[in-house]
Amino acid sequence: WVAMYEYVAADDDEVTIKEGDVIVDGVIVGEGWMVGTNTRTGLHGMLPSNYVEEQEGHEFHCVALFSAALYSVALYSTALYSASLFGLFTACLFKDIFSFCAYSYQI
Repeated sequence: WVAMYEYVAADDDEVTIKEGDVIVDGVIVGEGWMVGTNTRTGLHGMLPSNYVEEQEGHEFHCVALFSAALYSVALYSTALYSASLFGLFTACLFKDIFSFCAYSYQI
């Protein structure tokens, strides 16, 4: 699911979304409402189902995450002077992204 519009949570059990946010584990629970997890914030809760659109072929999300990771590595590599710290940072970053993709898309 991808957010088409912004929505600000009105209750504690709702999730705020911004246009372009990716929602995983989305389930329609009633007329006009669904539950899901906003991958940008990590928060899970209710959101209006007419504010999001279901997407076919979710693989593009992993490609976007890997692209963002590569960009982050390029930015932070200049700040990290130790090869061992850089290696640890890179390994942790890609492990987390792969875990997210594997969980979300069951690969």
